[in-house]
Amino acid sequence: FSVAESGGFCVKDGQAPCVEAGQECFGGDASDNCVNKCSDSSGCAVLGNSLCDGKFTCVDRVKGWSGDACEFYTSAGTPRCTDSGTCFVQGEVSNTLCDDAGATTSTFACPSAECTVAMGTKCQAGDDKNDNDEVTELCLADGQTGTCDSGDVCIGGACTAEIALGGTCTADAQCEGGMAGRKCVDSRCCDVTDCGPCSTCTAAGGACESTCTDGTGCAPPGAGCDAPAIDCTQLVKGWNGNKCETYNDGGGARCTDAGVCMVQGDLTVTICNAASSGVTSTDCPSVECIDTTKCGIGAATSENDAISKVCLADGQKGMCSTGLCQGGACTTTDNGGACLADAECTSGHCVDDHCCNVSDCGPCATCGTGTCVSDCGVVNGCPYSALI
Repeated sequence: FSVAESGGFCVKDGQAPCVEAGQECFGGDASDNCVNKCSDSSGCAVLGNSLCDGKFTCVDRVKGWSGDACEFYTSAGTPRCTDSGTCFVQGEVSNTLCDDAGATTSTFACPSAECTVAMGTKCQAGDDKNDNDEVTELCLADGQTGTCDSGDVCIGGACTAEIALGGTCTADAQCEGGMAGRKCVDSRCCDVTDCGPCSTCTAAGGACESTCTDGTGCAPPGAGCDAPAIDCTQLVKGWNGNKCETYNDGGGARCTDAGVCMVQGDLTVTICNAASSGVTSTDCPSVECIDTTKCGIGAATSENDAISKVCLADGQKGMCSTGLCQGGACTTTDNGGACLADAECTSGHCVDDHCCNVSDCGPCATCGTGTCVSDCGVVNGCPYSALI
């Protein structure tokens, strides 16, 4: 046999190129030119051609622990031939192969070795590097102690001193006893898990303190008091002249000075004066006809939202200087109408309990229809005694 070259392959005379790249890697004599020349079980470097390129890569393969750090490969490594005369492929990748292929490595470690997870649970040879190269993957969860010194806990993979109540914090686990329920509330270590929308955790002992010191309440600093919001429209503000005023909006969410959300039962006119944007009213046409026993401050709107509910009933005098209350207005009575006093009549004359066109009908007549009418229907006259 003689050796010929064809596209980088050694070939026997009159034959096609050797089929497997591994058989060509090291060349050979003319008698067994296409016999595999690699006898190393860990493989051999591919020489003289590129048929094994891209068959495997070591990139992102975990090599294993290197001290307290997880080591992984960062390059593909050079192509390799097996001792069977074939190219190594991805399913055959091992640490030995990657090391022999010259793959480069890098490491990831927790900020504190004392916060590293148990080595038998992560960073195993052949694992995916992308599952082993972050604090959340390779380090103990925040709040665990690992092998940190007494009084320290793992935060972000680092041993960190616990923070006393009231101290500034960014995570629950930083707080003393955090694993037992103390929380980082409003950026302070607090003795409760939540101060609510109307209080905040203070530096003084990590206790909740109201954000509102106003007896009329305060707008909440954040969300949380919106359901149920207080409704001032259900509350009477009181009389303003002839107007029975009630609030015309809900008033919005409010906090009390005790540090809790206001509820409907907390409402007062003072609170609604501060919380509400305006009023509406039910008006008596005449202020003299308002019913002062109605429209009391803080009363229910539903009981004071009509003239018939807040004005004096028809026929009552109220404070009218003339006339009587009719539909909430001081109204005088035309002649012929019933009356009790001159001021009630348009004419100014109340005669015989009726409004009359004259001030007196005399002893022989009465005013029953608005004018004087004789009480005697006999032509020859009637005994006077019968007329009185």
